[in-house]
Amino acid sequence: MKLNSSGAFWFTFNAMNTSGARHIKQGFRAWLAWGFRRLADRIDGAESLTVELESEPAVSVDDQVAILQCGLTHSRNLFVERVKQEAAEQVMREALPSLFRSEQ
Repeated sequence: MKLNSSGAFWFTFNAMNTSGARHIKQGFRAWLAWGFRRLADRIDGAESLTVELESEPAVSVDDQVAILQCGLTHSRNLFVERVKQEAAEQVMREALPSLFRSEQ
């Protein structure tokens, strides 16, 4: 995460691809780790994502991990809430179609 002069934080999400692979510059271990991730992605069809965080002053890696975990937990909770809302709306549409006739 970078803090620019206006006080905004900048962070980059890098999808795993060979054209923008910054991990190659980070050494053999990073290159090998991304190779394994690429293999796993091919096996299960998922996607891998890297998050690069830089800030001034520096924030510890433990704090960065805790912040990202909190953000992902919050995202999951929002997703679950949205699914519940969609399910409730679907039930309402089936139970009381007269309420939704004007939308059709």
